[in-house]
Amino acid sequence: KPVMKYVPMAVRDNIRTTQYDGNILTELGLLKVDFLGLRTLTVIEETVKLIRERHDKNFNINNIPLDDENTFNLLRHGKTVGVFQLESDGMQKLVRNLKPTVFADISALVALYRPGPLQSGMVESFVKRKHGKEKIVYDHPLLEEILRDTYGNIVYQEQVMEIAKKLAGFTPAEADGLRKAMGKKIFEEMEKAREHFMSGCEKNSVVKKIANKIFDQMVEFAKYGFNKSHSVAYATISYQTAYLKANYPLEFMASLLTSEIGHNAIGNDSAENKIVKYIEEADSLGINILPPDINKSYPKFSIEDNKTIRFAFTAIKNIGDSVAEDIVKERKINGPYKSLTDFISRNNSKQFNKRVLESLSKAGAFDSLYQMETIELKRAQALSDISAGIDKILSSISQDMLFGSMVKEKLKITEHERLKNEKEVLGFYMSGHPLVSSKRFIKMISRYSIEDIINGNIKEGSLIRLTGMINQIKPIKSKRNEQMCKFVLEDLYGEIEIFVPPKIYKEYSALILNDTIVSVSAVLKESSFTELKYELVLEDISDIYSALNKWGKSLVIFFNGKMLMSEEEKDIKPLLKFFDLNKGKCSVCFSIDSINGSRYVIETDFRTEISRNLVENLDRILGSKLWQIESE
Repeated sequence: KPVMKYVPMAVRDNIRTTQYDGNILTELGLLKVDFLGLRTLTVIEETVKLIRERHDKNFNINNIPLDDENTFNLLRHGKTVGVFQLESDGMQKLVRNLKPTVFADISALVALYRPGPLQSGMVESFVKRKHGKEKIVYDHPLLEEILRDTYGNIVYQEQVMEIAKKLAGFTPAEADGLRKAMGKKIFEEMEKAREHFMSGCEKNSVVKKIANKIFDQMVEFAKYGFNKSHSVAYATISYQTAYLKANYPLEFMASLLTSEIGHNAIGNDSAENKIVKYIEEADSLGINILPPDINKSYPKFSIEDNKTIRFAFTAIKNIGDSVAEDIVKERKINGPYKSLTDFISRNNSKQFNKRVLESLSKAGAFDSLYQMETIELKRAQALSDISAGIDKILSSISQDMLFGSMVKEKLKITEHERLKNEKEVLGFYMSGHPLVSSKRFIKMISRYSIEDIINGNIKEGSLIRLTGMINQIKPIKSKRNEQMCKFVLEDLYGEIEIFVPPKIYKEYSALILNDTIVSVSAVLKESSFTELKYELVLEDISDIYSALNKWGKSLVIFFNGKMLMSEEEKDIKPLLKFFDLNKGKCSVCFSIDSINGSRYVIETDFRTEISRNLVENLDRILGSKLWQIESE
């Protein structure tokens, strides 16, 4: 029968709904189903399509093994950026601590990473029991079969149902009633069930004291109980995305990046830029992300070769699906574009207006059409041609339609302007960043980025250390006429204003210069005068090498067994001599990967000072990837 025969209906915004809420509908015996949209399913679907095109035409995500070693190795190392439900910083830490080895561990992770279990200490106990650091205790032998997979902890509502059935003889319907009471936190009903539970346990010869203790544990569990069917469903998607990332990283990252198009507001500094995050992750996996190219890009992020993904047209500001598809369609029919003139003449429609062309140019999509030596010259020429309307060459095209009023001025672009243009249309710096050359040092010095502040991951009042570039210095005077200032600190993820009190300014003013890369220690304060609603109050500032020396606790040099046994081993004697002559507080350690796969860290007797000279020597003798500084 129609639903209207059972409940009153209403139409709101052309959507038909019942006038009863979900709880009443359930009580009336109607079926209530929640349908949730999940972008991750699209990521999986697109990845599977790419795998079938490139590797295995019969690949089926539902047939993957649930004991894949690559997948669990990825999880144990916390490489879960892009993995469903497991990519937050806190979850990455929990995954590394737990080191999951079976699917049941992943399901438990999903259920446990919530405020209740975290605050109760249950998560810590779960991890310790998993690794044999805490004894697993079952208050009654019948509990072992029920709680074995969760190391003696009650994690799921279904476990409560099984306990009630096995120990107290509840019927499935009665056990489900207890589950509902606990799931909805109806404590009155739970207490009513205690008497039934105690009576049933007595009939099954369960000691009263033990029965009471078990029921108390179930009541405590009700504060954070989670449905196992939900957890397993989530964990299945978590495992599938982890499997794809571990075994088909190129296909997975291309699909993951595409999934963020349209969901990553360019120019919105208050929102996390996940495309940047995923490009960083791709880089860590050895995947190169190439900039947009008018002759090589497609509407989506595309795989160019076995180690390369090409940036998508539709990820550029002002480039919609229709424009992107027309560019590719024309290219397929008539071949590569030979010049900007050729491109415009072959895509002569109203949607290819000045704004579209400028966005493509600022993103670097026309770079390959110009023969100049530098990117700056190529971009300047492209923007100049667009600005002038290239009317001398394209006299047949209606310039008014394409360009509106035309400007004849010849444009000149600096590196700063080029990077600024990229950030405007891509949401980040693509071809470079003033900080890129110092990126590895920034990671050595700072545990946080400005993005952590933007995303609310840092509490107000926290003293944090950031590394970035100074700009927009504003000198100001205090009420006592003391000199102080504000400046903007920019890193690879965003920017934030920093206030410098008079006393700190007097001590560090020589270091506060525009375009200077510095490391700051500052306190996070709420502010009603900035877009971020926060600012930092400076306490300490250093140049990047002084910061490395100040905060560095150990210099780690990496070797492997083959390198040590090779006749071509790197000669580190000059470094050892340098350490001896430049004594400081930073310990020197050798990290050695043996031929059998084990890693050994040996702390030497050297204590050295970190300086520009040392860094240059390390790079010259070892190369940039065979050493790092671990900071406090």
